[in-house]
Amino acid sequence: MKSAPENMQVVGLSTEEPDDFNVKEVFMKYLKHWPLITGCIVAALGLAYLANQFTPPRYLIESKFLIKEEESILNIFDAGELTTNGVLPKGQKVANETILMKSRAIASQALQQLNFDVEYYQKGTFIYTELYNKIPIKLEADWNHMQYTNGLIKVTWSNNRTFQLDYIDDQYTQIIPGEEKSFTVGKPELSKKTFAFNEWVELPFTRFRIQSVTRENQGTLYVNLRDRESLLKQYTGDNFQVASADKLSSIISLALETTQPQKGRDYLNALMRVFLDRELEEKNSIARNTINF
Repeated sequence: MKSAPENMQVVGLSTEEPDDFNVKEVFMKYLKHWPLITGCIVAALGLAYLANQFTPPRYLIESKFLIKEEESILNIFDAGELTTNGVLPKGQKVANETILMKSRAIASQALQQLNFDVEYYQKGTFIYTELYNKIPIKLEADWNHMQYTNGLIKVTWSNNRTFQLDYIDDQYTQIIPGEEKSFTVGKPELSKKTFAFNEWVELPFTRFRIQSVTRENQGTLYVNLRDRESLLKQYTGDNFQVASADKLSSIISLALETTQPQKGRDYLNALMRVFLDRELEEKNSIARNTINF
């Protein structure tokens, strides 16, 4: 019979149970630090409140769109049963239509159906909040004339006959009809600041008119003119995402991040109308060509 090595130790298992957790002792331990803990909580709540006050709320507007599997001009890309990377033609077609949905051409047609070239804001304690649809005044810009865009214009009125105009930002974008390039310019100085409602405001750098659409005899509103290029960058940029809802389906998902939910819904609806009209026109074109042939 072999004996155990001399250096081997026999360790016994303790049968004693650990002491009970003393809630009162732990509570009293941290209670002496209550001023610091309370201060941290108040500071965190204060920072969260300020962040909400200084940051406009953003909303994610989503929609889904069905891509038809036949009678699309994009079928010219479906050369065979499988592409070189093994993707089915339907998958390739959905991918092509997804890219087209986010293209500048489709976005431009959608924006033509909407009045997004003029934005209206109300000044709050810390930030400007955009108003949409329910606005007391309406500005009509003459885009065949030079315009100063992408900067706030303060409109103040104390009666329903006249209003005061003031450019309040330090920089604006100068848009000249017929020229692709835009220029950054400084705040213009106005020799005249009082104008009449429903009459054209004609200045060397702008031309527009403002209509009073409500019975509010006084108020202040901030207007921002948006040129088409800046709108296209916004609605084809990272805040607008288009993706396939499922690898095996012909449904694509649209997601737009915006500060004005109804405005986002209106854009997605206009975008889908343009896409459907485009498909219908392609279908009719194919039918006409078939008849002529």
